Amino acid sequence: MKHITFENPLWYQTVRLLKKMKKPFWKRVLELVDRSRRSRIEVNISKINKYGKEGKVIVIPGKLLGGETLKHRIKIIAVDASKKVIDEIKLAGGEFVYLRDYLKNTPEDNIKYADMMIIR
Repeated sequence: MKHITFENPLWYQTVRLLKKMKKPFWKRVLELVDRSRRSRIEVNISKINKYGKEGKVIVIPGKLLGGETLKHRIKIIAVDASKKVIDEIKLAGGEFVYLRDYLKNTPEDNIKYADMMIIR
């Protein structure tokens, strides 16, 4: 992977934490996050409504954008999100966590990978 400089400290810190993770799941997330600004991933709520299921943990290796209201009670982990989307998720009964905070606060042994899915 070539080295990319980040202007946003949130992205930079997230990439540094992902590089320390050893599981293949996080290696794949790192490949999707550590990209140039032009090819970064942006996901709309409509895509989560389409593919997300109740009880799953959705990992978005990019920015979460609005567009619709969330229809499921889902935990969403993303690198970044707009404030409006975070409020919509909480109103729908879901939970939003920044990927950086999730990696810092959750021990790697306590993560249930069977319940997680990457949406890009």
